[in-house]
Amino acid sequence: MAGHVLADKGYDGQRAMDAIAASDAKPIVPPRTTTASWRSFDPAIYKNCNLIERFFRKIKHSRRIATRHAPRATRHDKLARNYAGFLNLVAALKCCR
Repeated sequence: MAGHVLADKGYDGQRAMDAIAASDAKPIVPPRTTTASWRSFDPAIYKNCNLIERFFRKIKHSRRIATRHAPRATRHDKLARNYAGFLNLVAALKCCR
């Protein structure tokens, strides 16, 4: 999956595609049904989006990992390096399960 950018249909616009191409990556974005021009799309690679979204959902179950979408998002760690360290720890623990 290296060299690919997975995104939803909302990122089907030309500006997003140009930005992805400028970073030397291949966009894996399903086309909208109203799109006039058809772009190549690999559904086998796009299935990995589900795995990625489930992984982030599991990480968010930890109370110390705050997101901006949480109702009362507070970050318990004052330093960014502590927050990043805890995020790495939670990710490693979730991968081991």
